Parts: sequence; structure tokens; C-alpha cells
Amino acid sequence: MTLPTSQDVLMSAHNKAEYFYLLVDPLAGCDDYTPVAPENLAAKFGDSALTIVPRADLAHDEDACPRLVTLSEPGASPDAALLDASARYALRDAGYDKRYLCAWLSSAEPPYAVASGIADRCIVKADNVERFVPFFEPVRMELLLATSIEDANLYRGPISDWLYPDANGHITRLRQAKTHADRISDKSLSVQAGAPWVARLLSAWRNTIRSEELTYAPARWQGPTLLPPDATIQAYRQLRDASDMGLTSLEDQLVFSLHRLYMHPRLETHPQVRAAIARAAAGETSLAAQFDNYSDAMWAQIVATLP
Repeated sequence: MTLPTSQDVLMSAHNKAEYFYLLVDPLAGCDDYTPVAPENLAAKFGDSALTIVPRADLAHDEDACPRLVTLSEPGASPDAALLDASARYALRDAGYDKRYLCAWLSSAEPPYAVASGIADRCIVKADNVERFVPFFEPVRMELLLATSIEDANLYRGPISDWLYPDANGHITRLRQAKTHADRISDKSLSVQAGAPWVARLLSAWRNTIRSEELTYAPARWQGPTLLPPDATIQAYRQLRDASDMGLTSLEDQLVFSLHRLYMHPRLETHPQVRAAIARAAAGETSLAAQFDNYSDAMWAQIVATLP
């Protein structure tokens, strides 16, 4: 059986009676030489094919706002080579905290309607205060979908197909579901608050897997992809658990979460680690500083005593 290529997946997502779009975020930065860089897309399709997605929090800096790129209009098909280039860039983009390539979209709505809709649905109200939450960012979309498929589909709006790169950079389709809500739930908004730290933890997790070969780390993911398929929600849960254990420093939360993900899921049950967490929670010394003093032999001994 021949598995579909990324290009096949994207082509199949496009309804030929609709527009097909690429959503990119200049805030993340992009290599000038890639075909999906804004200037190269403008040179290929014309400036009119790049529609600004206005961010309420960046009204003073239009150049930093996302761009909705019209890859094809109704009745036409997108350029296969460009789709392939976008999929390849998504793979290499996966290791960064901020992702340039956000989504591929199919919609019957014209560019300005889609762009304004994406932006408008990012404006949410919590505690009577309006704020802008960039749900279109891949990590945020993964968290939104994992928290509530109804909320994810509320954000989708009139977009018939929404595909985004997951934590491994692989193209993932936003699952469809009916929703009767008129606003994103408080639970989803609460989860979204941790999105920047989830992105940082995912990046550190990737770097650790690539650079470390610890034979005594039973929690180490050994599947066909660099990170497990549910890496984003795993990262969120680890950070939440670290906070629940009393770790208030973001650095300590990241350090503990990374060790737990990479070494052992019940690392905190070891007396030595539990004592280190208590000292950090009490503000005596950071968990990061304490863990820096643990040798590989000490970690191997700690892990060996855990179930």
C-alpha cells in the first residue's frame, strides 16, 4: 500500500470549487530563499494575492501581521511544487518556538472575508476584558482541538478544511464537529494561556532527544517520529503538573517537565527529587540549579529505583 505524500494530502483537502489558501506568520521569521517566503510568494502571485490578517494587538505594525496567501481561486488547482515546498518547510519549522507556516485552508469565502474572520475570531472576552489570542498558531490550534473539538470548529468558521503542522511538522486535519456555542469556552482560554511555555517545552524536548542518548531513561519516546503524536497536550499537562507541585518559576517548571518527559513519568516520587522540588517551591534554591549538580550516575540510580 502506498502512503499518501504531503502533496497528496494537501491536494485532496482542496475543494476545486473553493479558494485554497496558505496562512503564514511573519512574526516567526522565514528564510529568504524558500519559495514560501512572503517576497517570493508576492513575486509569484502578485502583491494582491497576499491578504493581511489584521491583529488587534499589532495594529501599529502591519508588516508583522499574518498573511493569507491565495494559492488558487475557484475552478483552479494550487501549484503542486509550491504545496510540496510548503510541506517541507513545515517539517523544518517544527523545531522553533514560533512557527512561520500556520495552516492550509479551503474556503468558499474570498480572501478578505477569510482574513477578517480569522482575525475577528481571535478577539475574545474574559473577565470583561477583550484580548487577542492567535488561535491560528499551530501549537495553539493543537491545544484548542485537544481541549474542545467544538471550540476548534467554532474558530474554524466558514473554512471547510483547515490543515496545520503538528509538533513534528506533519500535516494534520482539524477534525470537524457541529458546535452550537457562540464563544470560545473559559476552559479553552485557560489552556491557551500556557501556549507560549508549551512551545518552549516542545522545542527543548526535541533538542534533548536529538542530543542525548540516555539508556537509563525509560520514558524516552522511541516511536517513528521525533516526538509522540500527542506531544503538545503532553507538554501542557507536564507544565500544569509542575505548577500544581508548587513550582512557580517558569524555568523550574520547564526543567522538571523536560526531565519527567524524557526520564520517567513518576520522577517526583523519588525522595531526592521530591526534596529538591520542595526546596524550589519554598524559594530556597531553583530546581534547575539543583538538577545541574546531578551526574548521569545519580540520574541512573534514581530512575532505577522507580517503577
